[in-house]
Amino acid sequence: MNDKSTPTPSDGKHMAQAVLHIGTEKTGTTSIQAFLSRNRSVLRRKKSVLYPRSPGIVNHLKISAYAADTGKGIAKWLGPGELREHERRREEFAEAFVEEVIGAKCSRLLLSNEHCHSRLSSVREIARLNELLSRVAQSTRIVIYLRRQDRMAVSLYSTAIKEGYAPEAFFDHGPKKYYFNLLAIYKNWAEVFGAANMSVRIFAPAEFAEGDLYRDFMLATGIGWDEELTVPEKRLNTSISLIGQELLKEFNASVRRGMPRGRQAESTERFVRLISKHLTGMGKRPARSEALEFYRRFIEKNEALRRLCFPSRLAPLFDEDFSEYPEKADSLDPRNRELMDVVLAICREGFWDVRGLEAAQQDER
Repeated sequence: MNDKSTPTPSDGKHMAQAVLHIGTEKTGTTSIQAFLSRNRSVLRRKKSVLYPRSPGIVNHLKISAYAADTGKGIAKWLGPGELREHERRREEFAEAFVEEVIGAKCSRLLLSNEHCHSRLSSVREIARLNELLSRVAQSTRIVIYLRRQDRMAVSLYSTAIKEGYAPEAFFDHGPKKYYFNLLAIYKNWAEVFGAANMSVRIFAPAEFAEGDLYRDFMLATGIGWDEELTVPEKRLNTSISLIGQELLKEFNASVRRGMPRGRQAESTERFVRLISKHLTGMGKRPARSEALEFYRRFIEKNEALRRLCFPSRLAPLFDEDFSEYPEKADSLDPRNRELMDVVLAICREGFWDVRGLEAAQQDER
């Protein structure tokens, strides 16, 4: 797969040690990436660390698109073009990436993309990414955060709604079995990069160094903290309240589907921004018994993972406090349902769209 025109370490060029943050998803990756992007110049000046731009300015989407098997639906992240051009776009990205890394002449390379967790599900794909990194790095450290599976699922439910879907349940994830199988994920990455190069952390405030995710992350990378590093002023990916989630779900299920295809993504994005601004708070929670039943599916695998990564840690791998969930799943107040129906009726008439509102005002004149 190596393009002969692409500079490689064998050309006698500068080499870096790489650190690759692969998530998992739903473990503060958006905040971490915003932090790294914001501190790009400080990292380079103070730590000789390159947080490159060629894979993506904030989130390095192109590294997972490069490594994924053709047909996984993420080839578009490498740029426009037909699916049959995926191989060509792979090498175009590889060339730009290697050129940026070697040209920067930094001692370390830092990459972050949570889709490495969710989209690179085979050793073959992970090895493809390793081949790319070996062009510029003598070694690669993998940083991965682990979160209790039921909490991952609840967060995934909220994200799915924001992305235009209308999920019916929190824990109906048959097609996503690998997504929650933390043991299989760890083993795949350790097989390619080596267990000694795996930096595994637990995603929980009580587990973070000094109680801070950003400091904990910099410790996990081996780069360390610097007082010139600055953190985002506000929390990213804030939670949407129960009524906000239900409103978005109904919007996705009915209003969005009735829009012209070319305007669905833009309209949903605008609607999500409005909801995220005005209807923040605690989202819908499943019943405690449902969450516990889902978590129990992974107890054996989690214990095997604890023995591999945290042999001195007392079992279990995660805390088993489920008091955050209600006895019965949250449901929408009937009065809010009536209000929601009015909002959705307005949306169906096109008043969610500035152009639709302007047209209505013209008609009234």
